[in-house]
Amino acid sequence: PPSDPKIPADKLLAQYGVPANWDLLLVGDGSGSTSEKCAGYGVTVVYRDGNFRRTLLGGFSCLSIPVAELFPYIHALWFFHDAMGKDIIKRSGRTISTVILCDSEHIVHQGMGASKRKAMAPWWEAYSAIERLGYTTKWIHIYRSTVALNEMADFMSVRSRVSIEALDKEFNTPLVYEVNPLTHNPKSRWS
Repeated sequence: PPSDPKIPADKLLAQYGVPANWDLLLVGDGSGSTSEKCAGYGVTVVYRDGNFRRTLLGGFSCLSIPVAELFPYIHALWFFHDAMGKDIIKRSGRTISTVILCDSEHIVHQGMGASKRKAMAPWWEAYSAIERLGYTTKWIHIYRSTVALNEMADFMSVRSRVSIEALDKEFNTPLVYEVNPLTHNPKSRWS
C-alpha cells in the first residue's frame, strides 16, 4: 500500500507486518552498481519511546550495490547504539525491538537468515556485532517507493552517490604541480 499521511503511523506499519511492540524503526536504501563504482545510501532512524528521528546518509568511492543496500542499517544501528541505545539497554535491562524496512529482497532474506551471508560475510559480521549488543531485529521487505521514508532514502542514496562520484572524479584526476611533487609546493592546487 502507498504511504498516506492521513493513516496513523502504527496502522500503516501494521499493514507491512510491523509488530505493535517495536522500539526502533530503520528505513533505508542504497544506490550503486559495481564494486568499481561509487555508491550512496540514506536511512532514517526512528525511536518510538523517545520521540526521536534522525536521518543519516553517506557514500563510498568504490562499493557494490548489495553492500550499499546493507550499509545504511549498519550505520543506523551503530549511530543509535552510540547515541542512546547503550544507555537504554543498560537502564531497561532488555533488548531493543528493531524493525528494518528494506526494499532489497536479497538483503532482507540474508537478514532473516533465509539465505547465506557468505558473499558479504564481513559486512554482516559488523551488523551482527552491533545487534549482539542488545537488539532483536525483524527484517521486512517493502516494495520500492511504497513507504515515504523509503522514497526519501532512495532520493538521499542517489544524491549521496552523485556527490561521491563528483568528489571521486575530482580527487582521482592527475595532479599538476609546478615543482617537484615530493616536496611541499605552495602553488599546488591542494595547498
